[in-house]
Amino acid sequence: MAESVTLASIADELYGLVPAEFTPARNARALEGKDSPDAELAQRVRALRAHWAASARRRSGAHSRVEADRLRERPGG
Repeated sequence: MAESVTLASIADELYGLVPAEFTPARNARALEGKDSPDAELAQRVRALRAHWAASARRRSGAHSRVEADRLRERPGG
Protein backbone atom coordinates (compact mmCIF):
# COMPACT_ATOMS: atom_id res chain seq x y z
CA MET A 1 0.00 0.00 0.00
CA ALA A 2 1.29 3.41 -0.88
CA GLU A 3 2.31 5.78 1.88
CA SER A 4 -0.38 8.35 0.99
CA VAL A 5 -3.19 5.77 1.14
CA THR A 6 -5.50 6.16 4.13
CA LEU A 7 -8.15 3.92 5.60
CA ALA A 8 -10.75 6.49 4.57
CA SER A 9 -9.64 6.46 0.93
CA ILE A 10 -9.63 2.66 0.84
CA ALA A 11 -13.05 2.48 2.51
CA ASP A 12 -14.43 5.01 0.04
CA GLU A 13 -13.12 2.90 -2.84
CA LEU A 14 -14.49 -0.34 -1.39
CA TYR A 15 -17.89 1.01 -0.40
CA GLY A 16 -18.32 2.24 -4.00
CA LEU A 17 -18.33 -1.37 -5.22
CA VAL A 18 -21.33 -3.63 -5.65
CA PRO A 19 -21.77 -6.01 -2.71
CA ALA A 20 -20.45 -9.08 -4.55
CA GLU A 21 -17.17 -7.28 -5.29
CA PHE A 22 -16.65 -5.83 -1.81
CA THR A 23 -15.17 -8.79 0.08
CA PRO A 24 -12.70 -9.95 -2.61
CA ALA A 25 -11.51 -6.37 -3.15
CA ARG A 26 -11.21 -5.76 0.61
CA ASN A 27 -9.20 -8.93 1.08
CA ALA A 28 -6.90 -8.06 -1.82
CA ARG A 29 -6.26 -4.57 -0.41
CA ALA A 30 -5.52 -6.05 3.02
CA LEU A 31 -3.07 -8.57 1.56
CA GLU A 32 -1.21 -5.81 -0.31
CA GLY A 33 0.03 -4.35 2.96
CA LYS A 34 0.14 -7.42 5.18
CA ASP A 35 3.95 -7.75 5.30
CA SER A 36 4.80 -4.10 4.76
CA PRO A 37 5.33 -1.12 7.05
CA ASP A 38 1.57 -0.55 6.60
CA ALA A 39 0.68 -3.81 8.35
CA GLU A 40 -1.53 -1.96 10.85
CA LEU A 41 -3.45 -0.31 8.00
CA ALA A 42 -3.84 -3.71 6.36
CA GLN A 43 -5.40 -5.07 9.57
CA ARG A 44 -7.79 -2.13 9.71
CA VAL A 45 -8.76 -2.66 6.06
CA ARG A 46 -9.43 -6.34 6.78
CA ALA A 47 -11.74 -5.27 9.63
CA LEU A 48 -13.97 -3.24 7.30
CA ARG A 49 -17.41 -4.71 6.87
CA ALA A 50 -19.77 -4.37 3.97
CA HIS A 51 -22.28 -1.70 4.87
CA TRP A 52 -23.33 -1.38 1.27
CA ALA A 53 -26.88 -0.15 1.78
CA ALA A 54 -25.77 2.64 4.11
CA SER A 55 -22.99 3.57 1.73
CA ALA A 56 -25.37 3.57 -1.23
CA ARG A 57 -27.75 5.80 0.72
CA ARG A 58 -24.96 8.24 1.55
CA ARG A 59 -23.64 8.33 -2.00
CA SER A 60 -27.06 8.77 -3.60
CA GLY A 61 -28.63 11.08 -1.06
CA ALA A 62 -31.32 8.46 -0.39
CA HIS A 63 -33.14 9.05 2.86
CA SER A 64 -34.65 5.68 3.57
CA ARG A 65 -33.72 2.02 3.51
CA VAL A 66 -36.51 1.37 0.98
CA GLU A 67 -35.10 4.02 -1.33
CA ALA A 68 -31.58 2.58 -0.98
CA ASP A 69 -32.94 -0.90 -1.76
CA ARG A 70 -34.56 0.45 -4.91
CA LEU A 71 -31.26 2.01 -5.95
CA ARG A 72 -29.43 -1.25 -5.34
CA GLU A 73 -31.94 -3.26 -7.39
CA ARG A 74 -32.02 -0.95 -10.40
CA PRO A 75 -29.69 -1.79 -13.31
CA GLY A 76 -26.43 0.10 -12.97
CA GLY A 77 -27.36 1.03 -9.40
